[in-house]
Formats: sequence, C-alpha cells, structure tokens
Amino acid sequence: MTYRYFPATAPLLLFVPLLLAAGSAPLRSAGQSVDSPIEIGPRQYSVNVMKNAKPKLPNFAPLAPKRGYVRGFVKDAGGKPLAGAKIGVRSTIAGGFYSGASSKTDARGYYEIQVPWGAAEFYCAGYTVNYGEGRAALGLHPADGEKDSFASANGHVENWVLLNYGIADADAASEKPGYANNYYGGSFYLDYSLADSRPIFADSYSLPVGSEIEVTLTPDGPLLDGSVGRPFTFRKRVLEEAANNFNVTNIPVGRYQIAARLIQGTKSSPLRLVETGPSSSQPFGLEPKDARGKALLSFRPNGAKAESATAQRGNWGSLSITLKR
Repeated sequence: MTYRYFPATAPLLLFVPLLLAAGSAPLRSAGQSVDSPIEIGPRQYSVNVMKNAKPKLPNFAPLAPKRGYVRGFVKDAGGKPLAGAKIGVRSTIAGGFYSGASSKTDARGYYEIQVPWGAAEFYCAGYTVNYGEGRAALGLHPADGEKDSFASANGHVENWVLLNYGIADADAASEKPGYANNYYGGSFYLDYSLADSRPIFADSYSLPVGSEIEVTLTPDGPLLDGSVGRPFTFRKRVLEEAANNFNVTNIPVGRYQIAARLIQGTKSSPLRLVETGPSSSQPFGLEPKDARGKALLSFRPNGAKAESATAQRGNWGSLSITLKR
C-alpha cells in the first residue's frame, strides 16, 4: 500500500489510497475500539479522542545549517517527501516591524529560504490536499516537536511532518484543551437544551433530565492519510447540574458516519443532528445539514491555500451540531 497526497494543481478528487499489486502491506489503523465508550463527565467541556498518541514520525537525513538560510525537508508520516508544501519565515530587528520570505518544497520535499536579517520565526507551514469534494490546507508539525526561532545570520534547519491527528502544541492544548487548532485532528462541538419540567414551558426538542446521549463516529472509507480508522462512541448523562455542551477534539481526519440516540432506561430513540453556527450553510460539515439519527460528517478546513496554515497548528474549524429529539 502506498499513499498519495495530491498537490495543489491536481483535479478536485476524493482523497483515496492507491492500491498496488497483490501482496501489498495492509492499511495502517488509527483510533480506539468502539468497545470502549468515552464517558463525558457532568462538568467536562472537552475530550481529546487520541490523548497523547501521535503517528510515528519518519527519519530525516542530517542537514547542516547554512548561514543566512533556513532549510529542511517535508514528509508525510509514512516518510514520503511532499512537493508543494509552503514554508514561510519572518524576521525583525526592531519590535513590530517584520520582513518575510517563503518557499515551496521541490520533488524531494526540500526547501531553502534566504532569511531576512534579524531574529527569525516561522509564520506558515502548510500543505494542501484534496478532501471530500474540495480542498484542505493542513498545518505541518516540526519533526523535533517544537518550531524554533533563530538568528538569521547563523542559519537553521527545520524538518516538517504532515500529521492526521495529534497534539500540535502541548502547552497551548493544556491551557485551552477545547480549542480545535491545538490539534491536527478534526473536531466538533455538541450542544442540546434541557426539557423544562413545567408543562407550559415544555417543548418537543429538548432532552429529558436523567436520559443519556450516545454519539457514535464510524469511518466512511479510509482516513485522509490512507489508514483504516476505527469507531468512537461518546456517552453523556443529561443532568440539570451538568454542562449541556462539549467539544470533541483530535479525531483522526477522514469522513465519518455520525449517529446519535437518546437512551431512557431500556429504550432508545434517534436524535436529530442539526448543523448550526455561521458556517453551517457552507460545504463540508453534516450531510444532510438536518438529519434524523445519522448523517455523514466531514471536517471543515479553515482554508484551502497552504499559506493559510500556521506553523505547528491544526487548520480545522470546529463544527457546531445541536442535538434535538
């Protein structure tokens, strides 16, 4: 099995793995078994699906710094060089005034940028792939785990990896665990309203106190990197003192079937999944936008151009989904 990331000039095709001759290695897998539901506590506002797990990073050949330049290689997690990745740096010799430079990787995945004089940092590191019926720019991860600032005169080497999930910045994720761009995986936000016990204020959409929500994600085909994903199940008790919303973050990127049901004792019934928020009418997200029981879910990228991806940050927006009876 081999995997292909289509460059920005490719037609808009669904991202799929390319099968080789018989005897190819089996697809890699990511995720956890559906046999272990993820229980979301009463005051838990977010859950990181993959926790601290991340794909194994490839090896890079040694490369010496070159004075006045930054250079390195970009690969996917399987070690394949990525042509067309965009790397951008900027420098300053006086606070607040920057000069920038950027470059794209060649067929070897190699880039080399002459850096403007001063203290330099990376502002962009991205790669564009076909995703669903559109395009998605993904943020790149520094191979040593931390993007570095450096003095332009000394030169610098920074290698980058394209990841399908994983924590982008451990410090930022610790401070804001529910923020989508702190992870390379996709995310969504779920909310619901509580049923009022007073008949005059009751409605047919809110969820009754004491019931339980169950949401299941099942991969619909290979994941974005060509690996075989696994289902995830989330459960949350509907309580008056509990938060009635939560974020699910760091989901290995692909397309999923999402199903939701309400459990009351020994009975269960499907829940409506309604995509909400300012981007709900845009491509990606739920299909259909208002579904009973289940729908197709595609994560929504923050942009399609590689330069829209910040270095060491994910580039997926958080989908907003409201659950209703």
